[in-house]
Amino acid sequence: MPVEEYAALFQQNKALVDALVGSENNLGCSGAGSVNDYVQAGSLAGFKYLDGIVSMHYLSMPLENRPSAQWTNRYIMSGHHHENAPLELTERIYPFMAADAQDFQADANGAMLISAGDLGSLIRYAESSVGDDCQDRCVLTHEDVDFLVATLREIDGFRDRNRFAKVSIYLEVTLFNSKNEDGMRYFFAQMQQLSDEGIIEWATQMDVYRAFVGTANT
Repeated sequence: MPVEEYAALFQQNKALVDALVGSENNLGCSGAGSVNDYVQAGSLAGFKYLDGIVSMHYLSMPLENRPSAQWTNRYIMSGHHHENAPLELTERIYPFMAADAQDFQADANGAMLISAGDLGSLIRYAESSVGDDCQDRCVLTHEDVDFLVATLREIDGFRDRNRFAKVSIYLEVTLFNSKNEDGMRYFFAQMQQLSDEGIIEWATQMDVYRAFVGTANT
């Protein structure tokens, strides 16, 4: 659909949340990947950043700007639409300003921050590393957290310290129950250790946007 029409859909949802929290607290949108230009539409609707980037966001791009010729629309929508994107972790951790949804490359005149860095779901982090989709059988274990800590230490080892880096881990609603309490306590203890070492710093998605803009301006 035309960018203006897609932007109107963004704006309808944005207005509902603006009324609840104030437009100054509602600068970002999660997801929204489609064949339409989500960057231009989101920007026209008043959003400043987009997070929750998955492989569905490749749908707006010409085939040559996708990971390979295999990544057709049919392939993406046949079960590969929710993989973390960009696919390469070494590229995924760096937010960038985009002018359109034609690729995952920074644009000098970019108006929307693409803020990816997603690592997946914490409760199935160990299982997903070996291709096991445990679905509703998942329980948060120390192994999940240990795999995450190993990933964060790996990222800290290879990341470019001259660039702004960001990662996200997904804590789904079903995680918050008594059977996962031990795992959650272990998770926060391990994250505190990484924070104490200066490897991570907690931030909201809006914090990331504001910090990135501040960094970019200096």
